[in-house]
Amino acid sequence: MQGVLIAAAAMIVLGGLSSGQNSNLTESTTVAVTFALLVTVAPAAILFQTRRHPSFVRITVTLTLVVQTASAAAGIAQLGGIAIFGVIAREGRVNGLAYHPNVLGIMSTLAILVLLDLLRRKAARPFLLVCALGINVVALLATASLSSLITLLVGLLFFFVRLSTTAKMLSFLIAAVSLLVSLWVANGDLSVLLPEAFASRVQQVTGASAEGGVASLLVRFQTYEWAWNYITADPWVGVGMDALNQGTLTPSLVVHNYILRGWYQGGIFLLMGFILITISLLVVAMNGMRKTNLIAPSAVIGAVLAFGMTSAFYTQSHYWIPILVAAAVLNDASPVGQKTTAKERHVARMARRWANRPLSSL
Repeated sequence: MQGVLIAAAAMIVLGGLSSGQNSNLTESTTVAVTFALLVTVAPAAILFQTRRHPSFVRITVTLTLVVQTASAAAGIAQLGGIAIFGVIAREGRVNGLAYHPNVLGIMSTLAILVLLDLLRRKAARPFLLVCALGINVVALLATASLSSLITLLVGLLFFFVRLSTTAKMLSFLIAAVSLLVSLWVANGDLSVLLPEAFASRVQQVTGASAEGGVASLLVRFQTYEWAWNYITADPWVGVGMDALNQGTLTPSLVVHNYILRGWYQGGIFLLMGFILITISLLVVAMNGMRKTNLIAPSAVIGAVLAFGMTSAFYTQSHYWIPILVAAAVLNDASPVGQKTTAKERHVARMARRWANRPLSSL
């Protein structure tokens, strides 16, 4: 991906420079350069760490799961009316240790995908994995984030591909039953079984409630229409990659689709950069599914990109870092069926240590 990411970074910087003419050239360029450095330097740095320190991925994933599960547990406590660091549920939707329910939702989703893969590969104690899985599932439901639930379904599709024929048929049956139950719930007959905040969220998003909200389907489509009207008038130069002109219906309401938002804010150059990155990441995810025994990294890439299609996903590092880590892990993963012995791993570690020693010490 190195060549593709360098090309994409050049497009991103050009997008910041060109669109800065309609906003603030300095601010727009700063956002562009920062993001370009993220997508070029971060993957190389992550891959360097995975090769220099064999335990890097294991430690990183473990700490991430511990912190996220603690955040999910805090969200469950908030659901019970307990303030965590002074933060309580927001209109019935929990925040955990994140600053927004949707962020807790996507982080819970990623944790669920990783935990499922660890359970599948028996990579840790099942009891601890199941407990963490349950906490994150409850927290995800408590966020009432429909975008995150859709994201989870997309991530689970990657697991579905690797299932046996019998398991696929059983999964399809469960999905069909779940769909029928969902339709029944949406019709109101079983709405009493849903948590109050989640039922209210479903009504808001589908337009059944007069309250609406910035994440409702109607408002999202209005932001798409706003952006498209500008794009059709000027498809080449965006309104600026900084926050000065990012708003649509209101100054704080952005386009909830990262491809369309990139085109709207950064013009044709940022659109091309986003498309290059997206295609390369999807290729990595598909190859990873086929060539390695891992599912979680590919599922994480697919899930986060799907989340970006319906959310305020843009240049935020907390969205991009997980998929860049996943891509680096897949790049350095062993092929299916290839197993290394303890001696081979020791030799590889020693070779890396000698390779990283300064010449003056040799």
